Amino acid sequence: MVNAATDEALDQKVYSILRNAILERKLLPGTKISLLALSRELGVSRTPTRLAVQRLATEGLIIMMPNQAPRVAKPSVKNVEDIFYMRSLLEPAAASLAARFASASELKKLETVIEHGYQAFKSRNLLDFLNNNTKIHYLIAEMSRNEALTDTIKQFLDKSTIILSLFDPFYSYSEQEEYVSYQEDLAILEAIGSKDSKLAAKRMKKHILRAFKDLPLDSLDEVTRAFPRLK
Repeated sequence: MVNAATDEALDQKVYSILRNAILERKLLPGTKISLLALSRELGVSRTPTRLAVQRLATEGLIIMMPNQAPRVAKPSVKNVEDIFYMRSLLEPAAASLAARFASASELKKLETVIEHGYQAFKSRNLLDFLNNNTKIHYLIAEMSRNEALTDTIKQFLDKSTIILSLFDPFYSYSEQEEYVSYQEDLAILEAIGSKDSKLAAKRMKKHILRAFKDLPLDSLDEVTRAFPRLK
């Protein structure tokens, strides 16, 4: 009898390996994925590989089209603009509400995640940096105490994480440039902690628009060609 728990663990392992390879820029945007070749490389059957690819497709990291090989997602400039526009509308509202409802323990947790994110940048760990960056914004959304708003923001954060993993000029940022982002996070935390709703919203909007401005939208192809490839 097949051990369902073992199958589930294998599925998760393949999913994590493939997801991390994409987020760490070892698989380039637009890269075709051969289920057979990938299964052989990982030493597994095609079933967990297929399930992992399907799961990543639902998250937007992989694009699946009829009668075509799956490909690593490559968002368009318009797609990036739309996502950050929505974030610039939704997340300031969440920050404003967070300033009204956030607890002391939530603020402490947010401070810890902000610090972890900054340390991840200093060690040039892209995966940890992305994970902590997403946590920062999701925690603030949760502090709003508005489930509909939180769920909607989470959807755009997931899409944004894909964009940042593929296109953010992470490795070319200077420490001073990243320090600016770190200080913006702390400024948002300070505004929420002081229960200044207007200031929290203003600082969040500024932070998101600055992050959008830093994306190399005029040279996406050139940026992606410079990414390291899976050896």
